Amino acid sequence: MRRPMHAGARGGLARALIVACAAMMLAGCDLGQQVAAGAGGAIGQVLNPTMAELQEVKALHGRGAFAAVADRSVSCEPAQEGCGQLRLLRADSCRRLGMNAGPRRREYLDCAIANYGATLVAAGQRPDPMVDRREAESGLLDASQRRRDAAGDRADAAAQNDALLRRAMAAQAGPAARPAGFYYAADATLNGVLQAGTSGGCVRIAEAERLLDQAGADGTAFGRPAQDLRRAIAAARSARGCAA
Repeated sequence: MRRPMHAGARGGLARALIVACAAMMLAGCDLGQQVAAGAGGAIGQVLNPTMAELQEVKALHGRGAFAAVADRSVSCEPAQEGCGQLRLLRADSCRRLGMNAGPRRREYLDCAIANYGATLVAAGQRPDPMVDRREAESGLLDASQRRRDAAGDRADAAAQNDALLRRAMAAQAGPAARPAGFYYAADATLNGVLQAGTSGGCVRIAEAERLLDQAGADGTAFGRPAQDLRRAIAAARSARGCAA
């Protein structure tokens, strides 16, 4: 025969049922929040496919698959989240490939130049802590110098040197001013003199030396290249009879 339930027992059972129901409701809310968050992330990737592409490119770049990154077509808008990072990774990949001699060297260096420039535009429109402007400016100047040195003819070399000088002078107002901005400006200035002929150019040679002095390259990665450039400036001055 079933015993009648004690009043205290009935109260305890009621409290247990209330707690159990509350726990189920909370669990339901938490699950709903997780589903909503997941859906929000998926919707975000649909609305901004750049972020999805960025994850793919990061993985490829991290594995050293630079050709796969360089050969991708990138068309993100500068103000889109992740666009600066995407451009920077492609620029770096193209520059790495352009550092090696090969039939596509100029193509890869042009790719690097275009994407470093796009990186800086994106960083200007949407600052991103993962995009280092100094790195982008230095990479742009390095790729520009390599592109000039890989020129196919004199006209191309002159045009590439002019572009290097413009970019170097612009970099002097940014985080890569010293040593990169002044060093590359000095290099391009002397190169312009040498391309123009074998005489004259003393004023420009003096300007190249002034720019190099302002680079502050000693004790940096530019230290040895700056020493080589200083010797080239001295040789040009001597060969042309310019005053020291």
